[in-house]
Amino acid sequence: SDCGGPMLCSGLRRTLRVARIRPRLPVLAPRSFSTASGGGEAATSSGAGAPAAAGESAAEQVANAADAIGTVASSEWHLSPTWNMQTFLDFVHTSTGMPWWITIAGVTAGIRLVLFPIFVYQQRTTAKMTNLRPELEKIQQEMKDKRASGSFTAADQQYFAQKQADMFMKNNINILSMFAPFAQAPIFVTMFFGLQTIASRFPDVSTGGIGWITDLSVADPYYILPITSAITMLLTIEIGSMNSPQNAMSERMKFVMRGVTLLIIPMTGSFPAAVHMYWVSSNFVSLAQIAVVKIPFIRSALSIPKILTDADRKAEKLKAPKVEIVKPKTYATNPKARNRK
Repeated sequence: SDCGGPMLCSGLRRTLRVARIRPRLPVLAPRSFSTASGGGEAATSSGAGAPAAAGESAAEQVANAADAIGTVASSEWHLSPTWNMQTFLDFVHTSTGMPWWITIAGVTAGIRLVLFPIFVYQQRTTAKMTNLRPELEKIQQEMKDKRASGSFTAADQQYFAQKQADMFMKNNINILSMFAPFAQAPIFVTMFFGLQTIASRFPDVSTGGIGWITDLSVADPYYILPITSAITMLLTIEIGSMNSPQNAMSERMKFVMRGVTLLIIPMTGSFPAAVHMYWVSSNFVSLAQIAVVKIPFIRSALSIPKILTDADRKAEKLKAPKVEIVKPKTYATNPKARNRK
């Protein structure tokens, strides 16, 4: 075919050979899914998926092949975690026959059950750190006094840091365990974005709700789900802090979190009901987990230390054995006086 000159024809043939694309070979259309809305039909009817015309030049064939490759590449967005999460939710929904609201709640409970060991590990670390707080505060006060004296050196900084590290090692505390709660952040983000757009792939989400909100792709018109989400979040904070020693910092944090729960209602009220269904389910699981680990024998079975209150510390001091100091006998320096005694 005419491609504008022998050198251009040679270059185009070389390009086609390197790219392993044969001229006039029809390009396969991107894969489509029956449950998605309109994905495969549009791709199949596009010009990229049609075979090359008989009179098409080599330059046009290269351009069409490049467009087809770009179309296939853009259709591979399903490699994202959000797409996979949506597909998994639809698989559970279609294979079990459960409505969408139960599917979302059930998958959420299953994910939280898988992450339960991380929750237990976090509870152990929190309990140990809480019980060590008085000793850590002493170290911090010593360091503060040393700084105030004006004689604080790099050696002093290393000394206090090593003293704190030894305390962590003695109580089997890994400082990196403080970041354990962030392990579920990717799942939270994936579920959030996946449920926001899931109706664009699976339209039956709009009929899979419950009671007052049958369409999970729109916001709750009565704000029942946002309010429930805020209340369960507040209960999680309040129950989690019960029977724990409080200080000025923890009281301020509780006050801030209470304010955040109130702001959540107007800030998230416009989110799809599917998102709130996930949050409410996750908060109820959190409440159940916290209530379970509050039970003494379960706490002991999971090797979670008891959080010591001020009364417990005073009782431990009273139980500590008293060391009786025996004064040594004194004798007179005069041997005769000693013999008379």
